[in-house]
Amino acid sequence: GQHDAFYWSNYPFLLDAELKTNLLQLEAHIQMQISMSNSGIMILPFNISLQPHPFFELSVHRDNIVDDAMIALLSVKEIELKKPLKVHFIGEEADDAGGVKKEFFMLLFQELLQAKYGMFTENEESHLIWFSGVETDPLSFKLVGMLCALAIYNSVLVDFPFPLALYKKILDVPLELEDLSELSPIEGRSLRSLLDYEENDIEEVFCLTFVISISLLGDSKDIELKTNGSEIPVNQKNKHEFVQLYIKKRLEEGSEGEIRRQMRSFAEGFESVMQSKIMNFFQPQELMEMVVGNENYDWNLFRKNTEYKGIYHARHETILCFWEVFFELNIAQRKKFLQFLMGSTRIPIQGMSAVRMRIQPCDEKALPVAHTCFNLLDLPNITDREEMRRRLLICLEHSHGFNLV
Repeated sequence: GQHDAFYWSNYPFLLDAELKTNLLQLEAHIQMQISMSNSGIMILPFNISLQPHPFFELSVHRDNIVDDAMIALLSVKEIELKKPLKVHFIGEEADDAGGVKKEFFMLLFQELLQAKYGMFTENEESHLIWFSGVETDPLSFKLVGMLCALAIYNSVLVDFPFPLALYKKILDVPLELEDLSELSPIEGRSLRSLLDYEENDIEEVFCLTFVISISLLGDSKDIELKTNGSEIPVNQKNKHEFVQLYIKKRLEEGSEGEIRRQMRSFAEGFESVMQSKIMNFFQPQELMEMVVGNENYDWNLFRKNTEYKGIYHARHETILCFWEVFFELNIAQRKKFLQFLMGSTRIPIQGMSAVRMRIQPCDEKALPVAHTCFNLLDLPNITDREEMRRRLLICLEHSHGFNLV
């Protein structure tokens, strides 16, 4: 009618990625507050009351991180997952104000995504990974889905080397040839050359039938894309159908539906944590950047945004020495510095303006120390450029579980 109310949710294309991300983080924060208040006080015999715990606490052994995380996450009540996450590495002192949580996600994904678990396969050309199609424990895929959503929910960037196709599947956007090309450039180029070929001798040139060869654990298996596919030659009339069926089988189904089942388990885990209406506002590329960040570095803005504490200021001799050394580092070393400082080499969807480093003085004999939860750097008060460089490089080469607070 004439007086219909205006709702932003009806026009998500008017919202930019940064605003959508802020809305999602606000929604997550509200859900956390609700979960914390709904935990309820437990009344024990003799009127002893237990106060609810405001956090979802995970205690894991660094050398058994996958099993510990799986046992904890798959046995916890859903309401617990909605609380702010706190992680503790058993036997270590670091208190999780955010930094330990970042390292937990980083180490866990590094381990889980390895080929030895058989869950995902890496493409040798793109170095991106996809569901393996090899029958493995569906609970493992549920765990990865939960972890991906927990990272979003707790605003932690993760190194998650999936193509855009994963985020399209999460948002129920159809996959196309570009998605296969990103994951597997060789297959993408082959199918593109088939579609681009306009001559009538296409059957003789390509010699294709409606069959796809799928590699499982090193063995190749021929699968028909439709009934009697091995007897149907690919020609000018049916080549588009062939490409569509090829993409579906390769990315969404697997040889006998294994990929479809693996994706379903992943989605089940993801949705157990992330039940957000705002998620539907996102374009796949925006959702991807919210999970893994981006690499749109602006190092001058990074310097400009830095805050200084104690005796330090922008023109302090030690600070000038630090920046001189920093800008002499190559790109790979600067990314290692971000890993050391923030627990991630990638920056939030809001860009470099959302990365604010703080530098404070520490003992001049000490190595630099990063408090990753606060993007805080303890920098020794030294002005010798070579010594500054030496100490900085020591930290960059040994940043895992070292000088991280």
